Amino acid sequence: MITESQILAELQKINQQLSRQNSSVLKSFSFGFFHSLGYFFGTAVIFFVFIYLASQFDWTRALSKSLESMMSQVNWNKVIPTPTIEIPTGY
Repeated sequence: MITESQILAELQKINQQLSRQNSSVLKSFSFGFFHSLGYFFGTAVIFFVFIYLASQFDWTRALSKSLESMMSQVNWNKVIPTPTIEIPTGY
């Protein structure tokens, strides 16, 4: 027959295994949480650096210069042909 001391020893073993499993679950959760938190802050830093660099650039002047350059390269006679009026001669 199983004695009370054997039951207590088995219960202590089970409790130790459960505490190891609970600590590993907590460890895994905290590892995942801090890993995702690191990704979040890394992404935020890169995003704000990009916004800062973009705000330092003069977008209006660059856009107007590029549009002016494109418009000067267009041959407007082919795009919008000017009509020629022919006067009939000889009635």
